[in-house]
Amino acid sequence: MLELAETIRRLAGSRSPIHHISRPVVDPTVRRPDTSLAARRLGWRPRVDATTGLRRTIEWFADRLERDRATAQTAPMSPRGTFNPDATAPRSDVL
Repeated sequence: MLELAETIRRLAGSRSPIHHISRPVVDPTVRRPDTSLAARRLGWRPRVDATTGLRRTIEWFADRLERDRATAQTAPMSPRGTFNPDATAPRSDVL
């Protein structure tokens, strides 16, 4: 897991610290996931290597975060600087 965390941190260009915590009950080392059933019954095989998949995932999240930030910057705000959903609603007092 440490190698995976370091790879993700490197691909994301992050210097975030890696924290070591106790394993949860549903930890994969306890559950022992096996993709061979999907391979046998569905013919499923990974189409990309782990590094490419992680890179694509990081890019997707970065894009999503950027879009969310852009949306937040253009969202109508109340005088207090908080989002005002009523500002986008049709006004019945304007003819």
